[in-house]
Amino acid sequence: MASSKSGDGDAGETKTPCGDVAVEHPRLRRRKSNGETVTFRQQKTNINSFSLSVVCFSVSVCEEEMAAVSRVFGGCRTLMAKAASNAAATGAGAGKEGKGILKTVPVSPTLASFAGENELSRATAVKKVWEYIKGQNLQNPTNRREILCDDKLKTIFDGKDTVGFTEIAKLLSPHFPKSV
Repeated sequence: MASSKSGDGDAGETKTPCGDVAVEHPRLRRRKSNGETVTFRQQKTNINSFSLSVVCFSVSVCEEEMAAVSRVFGGCRTLMAKAASNAAATGAGAGKEGKGILKTVPVSPTLASFAGENELSRATAVKKVWEYIKGQNLQNPTNRREILCDDKLKTIFDGKDTVGFTEIAKLLSPHFPKSV
């Protein structure tokens, strides 16, 4: 940009590339610590070049972070693929007995007729009871924590008319054999 300064007054006159005269207000000038004066236009140019360098730096940091993220997730995919292949090779999940409430055990004839299976886990039995309750709409409309038992539920819940939902597991317990 070919510009020439003229005049020693308070307001600096600058010729623009098209030949016009631009006047800068004296308040737009700033004094540096070494005594030089810097115009607003020079300050703006310095700020723009600084912003450009910051943007370039942030772009390079983002590219580095993205590379690190892809390395991490690529490693996870590799580990998950290895785990899946190992599980398939060893036959995990097939024929493996559950433990605790997931262990499949023979149940009483009344619970077997209700569920339609002779062997159930405790978790599966509770799930089947809840499916039946939801399907038959047996929850009390005013107190959803209470179950209104029909004839089929009364057979497994010791003939009770109403049961709290926290009592279900306790009332199903006699239908499972005691482990030795």
